Amino acid sequence: MKKMIIFSLLLVSFLDAKCLRDDAKDTVYCSQSGLTWLDMNETDRITYDWDGAINYCSQNNGPGWRLPNINELQSISDIETLGKEPSIKNGFVETNADKAYWSSTTYPKDTSKAYGVDFQKGNSKLLDKGERLHVRCVK
Repeated sequence: MKKMIIFSLLLVSFLDAKCLRDDAKDTVYCSQSGLTWLDMNETDRITYDWDGAINYCSQNNGPGWRLPNINELQSISDIETLGKEPSIKNGFVETNADKAYWSSTTYPKDTSKAYGVDFQKGNSKLLDKGERLHVRCVK
């Protein structure tokens, strides 16, 4: 019984996690993970191959920004809206659901592929690193 109560409390705190937007900085801070995300106007318009995405995050946005790993990127999917468009937590305004977003996580069995997240449905995908996808940087 204690385990069920603890599990329920953890689930409620996870579902209640907030992501708050700072319009002045074009960022979203998610309290559950402690991560800050870029959410700029170009986030949903510009696409990069995987190498370009890594370079974009690390070189063009100031110190500390990087391409998120697959777990970090999936953490901003809204589990309450999975299967609906877009499936991303409140606070994010720049989300294009027509293409996936890159993660930094390479597929270990084939290093020409990496994972991304499709916010149209909220699921992860295995993609060729040469594909041009959207980018959401984190720090």
